[in-house]
Amino acid sequence: MENKQTAIEWLVEKLNQCEPWYSGFNDSTYEHINGLIEQARKMEREQHGETWDAALIQVDKRGGVIFRALVDFDKYWEDGL
Repeated sequence: MENKQTAIEWLVEKLNQCEPWYSGFNDSTYEHINGLIEQARKMEREQHGETWDAALIQVDKRGGVIFRALVDFDKYWEDGL
């Protein structure tokens, strides 16, 4: 399976391509921004998980076949989308 970037990974990559975007920050500001990036990553993962669950519920409601599960979402996410 091909690994794809999430929106957060893309943003961090673009920021890192800037002439160090963090060069003028003091340590606490830099840590704060990194904390926000981590929080955004967690939120993104949670949103994908909710979408995953909602899709499975819809398939089940329509009498669809739910294959052997549907790979577990956490494994899917860790393996690289």
